[in-house]
Amino acid sequence: DFITTREDGTPARGLNEATAVELADGGVLVNSRNYQDERPVRARAVTRGCFGDDGRLVFGPARHDATLIEPAVQASMLRYTWPNDPGAGGRSRILFANPAHTTARVNLTVRLSYDEGETWPVAKVIDPGPSAYSDLVLQPDGAIGLLYERGNAGGIVYASFTLEWLTGGKDSLQR
Repeated sequence: DFITTREDGTPARGLNEATAVELADGGVLVNSRNYQDERPVRARAVTRGCFGDDGRLVFGPARHDATLIEPAVQASMLRYTWPNDPGAGGRSRILFANPAHTTARVNLTVRLSYDEGETWPVAKVIDPGPSAYSDLVLQPDGAIGLLYERGNAGGIVYASFTLEWLTGGKDSLQR
């Protein structure tokens, strides 16, 4: 947990349950569960880091991403393609998954960014019902896998889908 201190000296929780991806420029994008004064902000915190000349990772300020709404829950993020990958069509693709709701752990959604996590123009609901923690993976066949908690009884589900399904056929790896 990242702990901050209020002006009166009492601790205030900040960011936790972070997930990270390497950026095309060699930096790091960190996406975190987000609290302010021990209350959920209801939007993910995004922080960019870069490596200094001394090799240390230096992070910029965290910002709230209003697109990535959440009820305070762990999320997952995955680099799907690099802009210079053969067959990627020159496109960066980063995936993000979480229950996209401000107060309830429901509406598990996968999003896609083409601009290194600045915006998330593609979104598709995987499960509209109760859902929680998730983990994205890239399958050997190029499909996307999503392991997640379904319901309130601790059931675990694995969903598999393609980039074409996620984008409704509007994105092709070959451009």
